[in-house]
Amino acid sequence: RRSEEQLADLPAAVAGYEAILSSNPKDVRALDRLEEIHTKRRAYDALADLLRRRAEVETGSQSGDYYLRA
Repeated sequence: RRSEEQLADLPAAVAGYEAILSSNPKDVRALDRLEEIHTKRRAYDALADLLRRRAEVETGSQSGDYYLRA
């Protein structure tokens, strides 16, 4: 979130959160922030991909919610 807020550099923020997710695919904060950024940028293809990825790592009833949103 630091690069997103301080620099308003959304591509750098996306890269940073993707780096976090590459080492920890279940990092909820990174998933949440990427969802916010993709929504803000109206990057719907990226958002759909993220929601699919999130559904794959989520457990329980929430995983179905992400598939429905994707």
